[in-house]
Amino acid sequence: FTPKRSLLFSVSSLIIVMSLMVYSTLTSIKELEKNGYAIIKASFNADWDEVLHLSEETSFINQIVQFEVNRALYGTGQLLEKMFSYPQQFAENGIFLEGISSSYVSVHTAAFYYDLGFANEARHWATEAQMMLVRHPVVLKQLVMSYLAIGQEEAALKYLGVLSGSRLYREWCDHVKTMLEDNLLGDDPDIKRFRINNPAVDFFAGTKEPHQKLMMFYSSNASNNMAFEFLVAGYLLKHNIGGVVALLPQFKKQGYETFPKAVEEALMIYLSRKGSNSSALSGYVISKNTVEEFTDFSKLIAEVDSQAERMKRGSKYKHTYWYYILFSSPYAKN
Repeated sequence: FTPKRSLLFSVSSLIIVMSLMVYSTLTSIKELEKNGYAIIKASFNADWDEVLHLSEETSFINQIVQFEVNRALYGTGQLLEKMFSYPQQFAENGIFLEGISSSYVSVHTAAFYYDLGFANEARHWATEAQMMLVRHPVVLKQLVMSYLAIGQEEAALKYLGVLSGSRLYREWCDHVKTMLEDNLLGDDPDIKRFRINNPAVDFFAGTKEPHQKLMMFYSSNASNNMAFEFLVAGYLLKHNIGGVVALLPQFKKQGYETFPKAVEEALMIYLSRKGSNSSALSGYVISKNTVEEFTDFSKLIAEVDSQAERMKRGSKYKHTYWYYILFSSPYAKN
């Protein structure tokens, strides 16, 4: 090769390599987006097992995917057991979406409050979603049920009429109309849940403090397990272990025989800071396995000074609250 041709060959090779790298990156991003859409689709169908199957060992591309994965964890009874087995890169913003002003996001927030049984909030967010997702059947159903739950049948019938135009929901609409005509609304499980849980006194906590709003809701619905678990999860994600400790007496009232795994892990940090004091555990005992794992984790990261090395060693327990609070949380001081 002449020098000129050699240089041309080198430049061409570099362009090819760079093009392959860009293509690979774009393909990877497209796969993440495709996976995210599949997760969201499964969440609309409340197929929580499929949501978790699709999200194993993946990085979440946005808060909505993170939000739906956490809903799926609760829906399968695993939120406080396995929430740190999944990336929690958005901290509490992965369970509360109120800070995002978008009609598209509102449909997810409405679904959360619908499941929670908080009719006024479900109606509020479904109305927000309706601005963009006009005639979306999921949104229309949320509006029908929440209006029925708060006794506004005229508004409910308006949306029911629109929803009945959907072949997929026509049978359901006929069923609701029959319940209305026969005065049997109280027999519907969703309506019953709304009527039991909807606060007697309406309140507005705004969108900046959804955790506070959930606390206010739970204070008037102490038997609501979903509200309780998401309260605890919010405190864990914000590094507020003191908030979790304040709720420990509620675990017995909620029927827990033992503390969930993530709570045990948080309490090991609390006890290590405050000194071993079992009286703070409200009659519970932390499992031997959790104690042994915490001892091993503490020893692993104490043996080195480099943060990078500590993170590498600690990755043995990357699915624990300890690893989250020290390394992977957006609040972690890396």
